[in-house]
Amino acid sequence: MSEIIHVVDGEIQGYLISEAQFIEFEDIRQSGMTNMFDVRAVAELSGGELERDDVRLIMKNYELLHKLYPNVRGGADEKEYE
Repeated sequence: MSEIIHVVDGEIQGYLISEAQFIEFEDIRQSGMTNMFDVRAVAELSGGELERDDVRLIMKNYELLHKLYPNVRGGADEKEYE
């Protein structure tokens, strides 16, 4: 798979992962229900929200997606500890 997410002049461009998909990934990650490297299991636990390629893309570009969707990981609770 070619790199889909990239940064140009400090701006994230070319993303194909929606905020809803990133939220679903984070919900699964935070639940501890599976090893996140088990791409098949993550896709299945998402109930159809994520395909295997989506999971791989999120994992590869996790920090960029966190910058794109800053309120997803931890939300308001995370800000309390910064």
